[in-house]
Amino acid sequence: MFTNPNNEVDNARGINSAGTVVGFAQQFDDNGDQIAQIHTLWDFDGTSYTAYDLTSLIVNFTGWSFAAGAPQAINDSGDIVGFGLAPDGFEHGYLLTAVPEPASWAMMIGGFGMIGGALRRRRVAVA
Repeated sequence: MFTNPNNEVDNARGINSAGTVVGFAQQFDDNGDQIAQIHTLWDFDGTSYTAYDLTSLIVNFTGWSFAAGAPQAINDSGDIVGFGLAPDGFEHGYLLTAVPEPASWAMMIGGFGMIGGALRRRRVAVA
């Protein structure tokens, strides 16, 4: 747990070998009352960090509440596991899987095209 100058207490729950941390941040007003809880991913570069609000990155979780839940762990592939309150009123676990960047998809499709072209040009010798 660490604090920062924004009346915020940050709680780290999991870290991977790249140094990416998941957890949650609680923000307090000047009287010490909690005014927000944010599920966070921190990306450290050795001297500073960039924080990302995980709830803004989650899609297809309409109606879920993450105020009671939190991300618990992250693996080296960037997959995050945690829990949240579903619309049915029960807490459920979730797995957030990293989506490949468009450049990766373009390279993969281009590679398949090159393989297809090479196979098409290949001639079968008749004996």
